Amino acid sequence: MVHATAGGICQTICVSTTSSLAQRSFDRHTQSAFVEGVNPPKQARSAATFRRILEATERLLETKSFEEITVQEICAQANVAVASVYSRFESKNAILATLCDELCHTAMAQAEAATSAAADFLGPELDLEAIARLAVHSYADLLRPHRRLVESLMAHPALWERYQAVSEPPLRVASAMLLGSLPDEERAEAARRLNVIIGIIGPLCLRAFDPESYFQRCGMTEAEILEEFVQLTVRYFDR
Repeated sequence: MVHATAGGICQTICVSTTSSLAQRSFDRHTQSAFVEGVNPPKQARSAATFRRILEATERLLETKSFEEITVQEICAQANVAVASVYSRFESKNAILATLCDELCHTAMAQAEAATSAAADFLGPELDLEAIARLAVHSYADLLRPHRRLVESLMAHPALWERYQAVSEPPLRVASAMLLGSLPDEERAEAARRLNVIIGIIGPLCLRAFDPESYFQRCGMTEAEILEEFVQLTVRYFDR
């Protein structure tokens, strides 16, 4: 859910989070193999097992990193045999890759929602603070439920690169809209500043949801932290 304010009107973007990454992955993999090292289910019983394995991994990721999770723990959580895991996933990392790709698709959906919202409430004149708030909150909404998964992806360069390639669209969308409104002579410097902002906001948002982060230890609420990110973005860009 992304809150953006412009002209005194608060609008909300809703991207469905009721279905888990596992459920969306199950839906996609019943059609074709999306990740190397994954055998997509072809029958209902196999599909149910496939989904349970991914859902079990998601539940375990709520309390520990992927590196700390063992295949045996996944099996126990999913109530399946080890052979069932390896008949569907070539390795434990194939499970991570599957969840990574589904998170990527969630990111793309988030970007589409941000684009739609920006077109609805910004109108012909762009409001820098509204754009910054839209981008920060959209990115935060993506990271909030998947912090440990994202942190685990960072330990796998190929997966992290793939995730980054599609997780930044909410920020890129806002950036493109802003740059398009500027005179030609201002765009190069503006683009440089925006690239710096995009490189900083992701890691900052990720830290905002870590209960052991400096922000949390200072007693700041999540809303206060994100609002500071918005204001930092506006001030840096508009300096």
